[in-house]
Amino acid sequence: MTIRVLICDELPVVRDGLAATLSSEPDIEVVGTTGDGTEALSLVRRLSPDVLITDFRLAGLSGLDVATRVSKNSSGRRVPEVLLFSTRTDDVSVMKALGAGAYGYLVKQTPPAEVIRAVRALAAGEAAATGAVTRRLIDWLFWRHAKPVAASQEKLNTLTPREREALLLVAAGMSDDEISQKLTLQVTTVRSHLYHLRQKLGVRDRAQLIVFAYQSGFSVPTAPVQPD
Repeated sequence: MTIRVLICDELPVVRDGLAATLSSEPDIEVVGTTGDGTEALSLVRRLSPDVLITDFRLAGLSGLDVATRVSKNSSGRRVPEVLLFSTRTDDVSVMKALGAGAYGYLVKQTPPAEVIRAVRALAAGEAAATGAVTRRLIDWLFWRHAKPVAASQEKLNTLTPREREALLLVAAGMSDDEISQKLTLQVTTVRSHLYHLRQKLGVRDRAQLIVFAYQSGFSVPTAPVQPD
């Protein structure tokens, strides 16, 4: 079966490079390319791709908006699998992408052979991610399906006001040094707060702290977005 792929990226050089890589495979057909999010939605409806590759930044609608609308499509049309293709690897970007319905996440330095494997995996109903993102993807899937929101909210009630502030800033994508400056605390004190947060919430690492904050309904401000 031929895998139909739609490529969305603001940069023509990226679109052309991906199209050349994927079109060289006998089982993959690039059915369209665009750098505009609104046009991407129109092309999805018209071309019915199996896999949609997009970056965060597009003209018009963002890649996240496109992924969300495509994934939540209720018109009965076939829903393509979404692959985020970006330079970003921070926790907030990864979690937002997965929350928008993307089951694939690759960095733009990914070798062509891995991009091809990822497209085939997504078309087969599997997840695909860069090594640095794989653990976050697995954590997200586990937490989303296994942890009830009510239980998460109960755990929030065990936190001190300072721990809640630290959780909020971690979820906003801040580093330990940035949190230290924001709260006027020593970095060692910040790390101590984060250690106690992980112990109280029963999470293993920073990525799971962010997942917990989103899943529990904790108010999370939008982190500043760095340009690609």
